[in-house]
Amino acid sequence: MCKAYLGNKDSQKVLEPRGVLINDFVFNTAIKILSPDDKIEVRGDKLVISWQQMEGAESYGLVTGLINEGSYASSIFINDIKKKAGAATNEITLDVGQIIPEFMGFASFYNEGRPTPGTLLGLYGGARILYGIEAYDRDDSLMGSSMPVIKTEKLPRHFVLVTQELEGDKLVKEEKYEEARNWFEGYLIKNPEDEHSLYVLARYYEYCEKNHDKAKEYLSKLYDITKKEEYKKQIERMDK
Repeated sequence: MCKAYLGNKDSQKVLEPRGVLINDFVFNTAIKILSPDDKIEVRGDKLVISWQQMEGAESYGLVTGLINEGSYASSIFINDIKKKAGAATNEITLDVGQIIPEFMGFASFYNEGRPTPGTLLGLYGGARILYGIEAYDRDDSLMGSSMPVIKTEKLPRHFVLVTQELEGDKLVKEEKYEEARNWFEGYLIKNPEDEHSLYVLARYYEYCEKNHDKAKEYLSKLYDITKKEEYKKQIERMDK
């Protein structure tokens, strides 16, 4: 598989009527990921990724994102993790925390507007986190990538973050949302700073009961514990 990379892709131009726009581009073969395999279940806090180096590359960057409901194009984001090219630089060992998305999971619904289990569980529902490697030239322009161009039946490379499954998770997966709410609220009495329980309840109250006050209550606790700006942004969104 080859892709075309534009030499001036970052420049904006206005094409006049009957005008001609010329771009320099080069076809490059997709970067080959050497390890791990197409899918890996991460149980620890480290992940080692290696790839085949690309001729002319000055540095490499990691691309990660979420695979959501069989689609991934809209969920890709780029991590600020780069390595200079050279000897023995085609491998990187990462703390899993570095590449887990710091935003709340994607919301998806059935036709009747009922949220899917994944909406409530987020990463704890066995979400697949995709990853890929991008190569850059000396001008820091993209010249190659391991990411697929189009969606195919085969999913892009991804890993599944293995987490402890709670009884409440099972209830959510069975779509017994009210029972799951009661379970997580009871679990929080003994584990008041459990991030997963707070997350599920925030999503439940926002999407199942449309109770934004309760949702913001749990989001506020999440923000106090994690200091993740995304939770603060979600509160601000509900205040509008």
